[in-house]
Amino acid sequence: MTRTGQRLAAALLLAAFAAAGARGAERQKFSLAALRRDGVMIPFASFDGHWGLHWPESDVGVQLPISLADIPKKWWGPQGPDAPWTAWLPGGETRPLTLARPVHAKIFCSGHPAIATNYRGGPIDLREPTIAKDGLAVAGDVKIQDITTVSVHTPDAKRAIALITDEFNKQEKLAAEHFTNWTHPFWPEERKRYPIELEVNIGARVTYCDRAEVSFMLPFGRVALDDEAYWIYQISSWRDELYAVSRVRPDGVRPVVAVGGGGCPKDAIR
Repeated sequence: MTRTGQRLAAALLLAAFAAAGARGAERQKFSLAALRRDGVMIPFASFDGHWGLHWPESDVGVQLPISLADIPKKWWGPQGPDAPWTAWLPGGETRPLTLARPVHAKIFCSGHPAIATNYRGGPIDLREPTIAKDGLAVAGDVKIQDITTVSVHTPDAKRAIALITDEFNKQEKLAAEHFTNWTHPFWPEERKRYPIELEVNIGARVTYCDRAEVSFMLPFGRVALDDEAYWIYQISSWRDELYAVSRVRPDGVRPVVAVGGGGCPKDAIR
């Protein structure tokens, strides 16, 4: 091949890569919102080649737009204000969403700018400090996949319990010895005979049985972008909640988005 032919082939190859990259970038522009059971959605993450946040974070002081048309364009994220929104529910069910109006969603002692939609889930109790989430609301062309649930009765779960048992017993004993106003009703040797039960948490801590300082994870789904896997989920406790996206690799998990939904000061719930 002549030098001119080599240059031409290289130019064609680069053009092909550039075109493929442009198509990929065009496909991968979307925004995510937590979809509450009452139909209110709270946008919390956008992607346009990089993860970010365009919608305002939790703050009852944010001036609420009067109508959808009054929402600043930059709030909508890379897909813009005219993109349709879709509800992604567990099991892969999807439903088109009709957006109604901006609202302040009350979440514990604070609130979050949000949008009411025509979605309605199961019954809700307005006395609760927050509303349960049924899934995600998505604008843009991205496929949400379920996060696979592993039964605690499977061999994998049993192996995980076997791996953590010694360290769990050590940490439980250490924590029990440092409680100041409470004495554990069972001796260490008695506690060892009780099986460990796995729950859907991404961390562990020893605490009182009221679980006042424990956070729980609600998985919304996962996406695959450029050969990387990302989990989308909510972390909540008795007094606050946040919405997050994390990159998941075999060697570790790294949060890329974490947005506070709302909460109460610690002393406010005593």
